[in-house]
Amino acid sequence: MVSRTPDPKSLITDLSQAELLAAADRQGAKVSDDQLKRWRKAGLVPRPTVEHVAGIRGSRARYPEWAIEQLVIVERLHRSIHRLDALRVAVWWEGHWVEPDALRASLIAPLDRLSTKARELTDDAEDPFAAADTIVSAMTIERASSGITSLLRKRLGSNADLINLIWTFLSLGFGAPGPWADDDRTDDSAPGFIELLERATGTDRMRLRRTDAGSWIPSDFDMAKFTVELQHVGAFDIQDMSRPIREASNVALEQARVDAEMFYDRLHAIGQVLEDLRDEEIPWLKALGALAPTDAADRSNLIRNMLILRAPAGDDSLGQVEALVEREHARFIAIGEIRAALPQHQSILRADIEQRLNELPPAQAAMVSEDISRFLDEHPATARALSGENPPPATNSRF
Repeated sequence: MVSRTPDPKSLITDLSQAELLAAADRQGAKVSDDQLKRWRKAGLVPRPTVEHVAGIRGSRARYPEWAIEQLVIVERLHRSIHRLDALRVAVWWEGHWVEPDALRASLIAPLDRLSTKARELTDDAEDPFAAADTIVSAMTIERASSGITSLLRKRLGSNADLINLIWTFLSLGFGAPGPWADDDRTDDSAPGFIELLERATGTDRMRLRRTDAGSWIPSDFDMAKFTVELQHVGAFDIQDMSRPIREASNVALEQARVDAEMFYDRLHAIGQVLEDLRDEEIPWLKALGALAPTDAADRSNLIRNMLILRAPAGDDSLGQVEALVEREHARFIAIGEIRAALPQHQSILRADIEQRLNELPPAQAAMVSEDISRFLDEHPATARALSGENPPPATNSRF
């Protein structure tokens, strides 16, 4: 995905403040002089370039042309988001410019609040396990109903196993060694941490299921090794959750936003269609929907996770996923549109459509094929996406 953050080297400064506000007003964004000033100081609108014209007393402030779209976006989001921290993150989340230092501070703030509370609760803890006990006791896991919590509880089967999993993550975050060996659990019938983690992520089911192309995951995937790598890069560190964001470059933060959008939005959309086509749940893809952020804190946490994920996963692996999503997203959306438009044929429009058509009486198979062809003739954009053709280039792109 191409960022719409403008290139400062290519900006045209040709709008007065009055012209900027009038242009935004024509697009439905009514902004006062005072609001513009506040948003400019908050890093949500670019500062104007001050020009001194020879022979004329004083100076004049000129805004770049892209500030019109920026102001319209900020005003629209401000209708429902009033806190400046949350507004900055929301504007950036949609791919628009925010002053980098102000953005970073807004991403850090909710994570620092969590870490400060965790440190206050565990100041007197004797060891990582006691610290984890304290945090778990302060949580209301039994009543938690977020998307990810509900999904984990369903996969694990009980609150007790969910609490056990969270407690172990917290222990790791406070510096405890990983419980990778089961040598001391010979008389313990309770599931171990790796077993719980594989159940929670759906890895256990994905190991058992195979497609025509093979297993959903590599045969040599080692959950314990992967978890060790995550621990080493601070994935479970609750005492300083904002460190990855503080230490990331501006380029890395933008890449993390693109990665987050790829996973929770486009890859999730592909997963929904793929599950529908195969009539089965694909656990790793199913979980992506639960990642969709609903507020600034969710977005900060997701950016943190994307920054951390790049270390063990590697740029090459994530680059391959990005290339796959870029190539297949439009095609899978087109498949979903066809299935929604032709509900009478949904039992045929599946991954093995050719086989299903061959099993139909010739006349019925011809009717299904004719309905599909008619729909595609009436929807050329969907037909292009289905065939893998690139859409026509946009002609009104500003950046």
